[in-house]
Amino acid sequence: MLRTVRAGMLAVPSRVAARLPHLSKHDVAEIDAEIRAALTEMAAEERL
Repeated sequence: MLRTVRAGMLAVPSRVAARLPHLSKHDVAEIDAEIRAALTEMAAEERL
């Protein structure tokens, strides 16, 4: 189940880019970076 959530979260930037074409590649990259940072943080907390 967590893999499905992770995959869905990682798909968000491309879905946002498709829905909001006025965003720059940099904007989409920032969204991607924030999602990846949040997922990494959650994974680190699970290891504690």
